[in-house]
Amino acid sequence: MKKRILVCILLVLVLLTGAAAVFAMLQLRKTNYIKDEEVELFTEVLETETEAPLTAEMLYHPENVSHISDEQAKGTWCLLVIGEGSEDNNWRESAKALRDEIGLAAAGEETAQTESEADDITGYGEAQGIILMVINHNRKTVYFYSFHKDLYARIGDYGGYRLGDAYMAGGGPLLRQTIEDNYGVRIDQYASIRLADVAHILKMEEFEDLDISNCGIDVIENLVFSMKDIAPSQMAGYVSKLLPFVSHNLTDMQIMKMVLQIPNIVAYGSVKGKIPYDGLYEKVGDLLVPDIEMTSAHLQKSIYGTEEGQTDSLKNSMTE
Repeated sequence: MKKRILVCILLVLVLLTGAAAVFAMLQLRKTNYIKDEEVELFTEVLETETEAPLTAEMLYHPENVSHISDEQAKGTWCLLVIGEGSEDNNWRESAKALRDEIGLAAAGEETAQTESEADDITGYGEAQGIILMVINHNRKTVYFYSFHKDLYARIGDYGGYRLGDAYMAGGGPLLRQTIEDNYGVRIDQYASIRLADVAHILKMEEFEDLDISNCGIDVIENLVFSMKDIAPSQMAGYVSKLLPFVSHNLTDMQIMKMVLQIPNIVAYGSVKGKIPYDGLYEKVGDLLVPDIEMTSAHLQKSIYGTEEGQTDSLKNSMTE
């Protein structure tokens, strides 16, 4: 008799777990998932851009950069986070207005204006924020590296341009490939969000105490680690509320796997950095030309520990 009761209890638990999983999967399918092969390429963006100065090309040698191997990347997961918007899109002010419950209509108007302006732009808009988030389970550390949009970079076979131009021409997939090709890191997936929508995300009750006074990399870090206060049973619903604002290439199963790992990840330590490193770049016109060999070597050492016992000790800061 006791065995039958135990079996019935187990069956009920399995059914409830299955129902919760199905509900979560249905919620996740409401998100803006885009297959890489379905992302349109706007080559005219690169064709009409001013060619990079010869000086920049002479300083830049990505062909000498070492690339992270499968073995070195074991135990890590890397997400490229992209903030899309215009330079004058003051999302922090919109977020503060929403929190004060006086600016919802204004924020909606700003979003509509941004969408209207986007109709006149060829490509995917400006990548105002480019952040590499690497979860290293071996080191129990989450790394956040912010890349300046005006960094010089080689984009596929098109030549040298600003790093941000890769996003304008080919969205997340081309920017992801460009960073991998130039810096030798491994990027698993990407997620992009319009800065006009950040204000609406920060209006959610889960983020009402989130500090948004600092730069974008701090907001992303705070957003990730704010999840530590959310019960595991509520995590899937929490993530499903966020994802409708995000365009990404994560499958349902990848998202569910990430959700299950969040309780462990929020207990990890964190490291922040910004590219270019001080002293490892030259300014050529409006371009920031990094010493790509030294920069990639230090970046890889910091994230993957490519040299045992070494960490990135360079001071780094964003160039204004």
